[in-house]
Amino acid sequence: MPLLKKNLRVITALCLSGFSGSLWAVNTPNYLNINQSTEFQRVTRMTQQAERGKIVEYTQNTFSLLGAEIALERGQPEVALNTYLSVLKKTKDPEVAERAMELAVSLHQYELAESIYALWQDIQPESSPAQRRITWARALALGDSQQIFDQLGMILQEADERQIRRIFILLSQVSLQNPNMVRMGGETVHQVTQQYADMPEAVITEIIYSSGNRQTKRTLEALKTLSQIDQDLSYVSRLALGVLVREQPEILLKFFDKNDSKKLSSTWQELEIENLIYAKRYHEAQHRLQELLEDQASNANLYFLAASQAYQQDQNSENALIYLEKAYQYGEPQQKSRAATMLAMNLLNQNKLNEAETWIERIQATEFAFNKNALEMVLASQRKNWNQVIQLYTQNRSLEPNAQYHIFSGAERESMYFNALMEVRSPNEVLKELNQMLKTVEKSGNKQRLGALLHQRGTLYSDKLNRMNDAIADFRRYLALNPDSATAQNSLGYTLLSLPGYLNEGADLISKAYQKAPENAAINDSMGWAYFLKGDYQTAKMYLEYAYKHQQIPEIAAHLGETYWLMGERDKAMAVWKEAWLKDKTDKILNATLLKYQIRF
Repeated sequence: MPLLKKNLRVITALCLSGFSGSLWAVNTPNYLNINQSTEFQRVTRMTQQAERGKIVEYTQNTFSLLGAEIALERGQPEVALNTYLSVLKKTKDPEVAERAMELAVSLHQYELAESIYALWQDIQPESSPAQRRITWARALALGDSQQIFDQLGMILQEADERQIRRIFILLSQVSLQNPNMVRMGGETVHQVTQQYADMPEAVITEIIYSSGNRQTKRTLEALKTLSQIDQDLSYVSRLALGVLVREQPEILLKFFDKNDSKKLSSTWQELEIENLIYAKRYHEAQHRLQELLEDQASNANLYFLAASQAYQQDQNSENALIYLEKAYQYGEPQQKSRAATMLAMNLLNQNKLNEAETWIERIQATEFAFNKNALEMVLASQRKNWNQVIQLYTQNRSLEPNAQYHIFSGAERESMYFNALMEVRSPNEVLKELNQMLKTVEKSGNKQRLGALLHQRGTLYSDKLNRMNDAIADFRRYLALNPDSATAQNSLGYTLLSLPGYLNEGADLISKAYQKAPENAAINDSMGWAYFLKGDYQTAKMYLEYAYKHQQIPEIAAHLGETYWLMGERDKAMAVWKEAWLKDKTDKILNATLLKYQIRF
């Protein structure tokens, strides 16, 4: 029996069979009496031990897979994938192989998907439905559209209902990241999904492909079907419709124009409001919210939507905080933690640290444990309690972000940890730990974490060790891993400004970063500093004033003050420098600037 088909009741039975197997081995049946030869008894004991070992191993594997699925539910897909790979190597079970392949593809771990495919080819080289599904999943990983759509009908025909649902989910996940695939497979997917019109996963796939091909009529028909068969909106449906809300809100506007949302479930009514907010039709969203709140005054989801509407309309709105407090008041435990997380983040941004701490303490749901730990680290960082930041990280190192509720990434939390280390330990100590961690990560193939650690080491080289060439080498690797990242472009560009002969290359990279994130304070500071080094103080001043207005840190103050000084606005320079110095008297860049112009406070 394939391991994945076990439910909790069957697992309990397996545990009992494991124990009873052990008892059977101890209480030898009557026909194995003491008159048997010693050799026969030895062989019998060996047989019993082998059988008992199989039962124990089978039970352990089943528990491992159950743990993997629980990890997946808790938003720890990497843990789940590693567990499936481990069990696959032991069991050579086709369904374990399929599930491992699905997880690898959905996580975009395409090199790992190729390894799973190769492993399964060794285990089962002959053709079978399982092998064909694994081969099809590999085609998804490779982006081989022709193979994907040529074989889609066949693998669906060979699959059972549970497998069919997973096939559609996987196709949807990959398609959301691949518009070219959507354009190529529109007609094929439309024909196939019509055969599964009562299956939400199939209808969602049809919505993704029809909307991606601007087939409005088909999309509206599929949305109507989905509203009838998935009234509560499953997690998969919510994810796909969330993409539709963000990228084509006009489609849902048309749907709700044709279908009175008051006749639909409350979940669909909430979707309508969310769509109105994304479409920037704030007054309509507010009106619908007020209507619903009259009937559902204790619906926490409505207060989350109200907070979103208020914040989108006015980012300084106090109403947004009031609505979040209402969501906390009426919410279930998970909703309470979500509201507390959002309130804590807002208060940290306002530097209201004591109030933020109160809300952080109210984050109790296990799904938000990673976010809570990260927020605690942010709070300790803002209080400059570096040892506490280090302790918070080391005591909770095993925590993983929840895929559904994550706000912080593992790389961001790791970055806070190393920033704290750089404050209390020698740069060479920190470099040693970074180098050890980088060796481990390089072997794992985790490119996201590798990039983050390279960025961290590059920062250490430039800010603490004055090894600018090494910093640039790391930032170039970081950019190669993240070619479209504004952060990567800015980090390399700003560092290049410090070396002779690289001013133009640095300025070009910073300009590209600015085009992607024109409101980012750090990038505005880099833009201003590039113009300053070119001697264009007037343009530099414009960018630096914007940067300092939005992020009042010593480094930006040093740059802005120096620009003022050389433009003859020395009173402004002194005011900016003094304000920053009073906040942080130890900043290296600010103190070097003050020394350069012989300024003392």
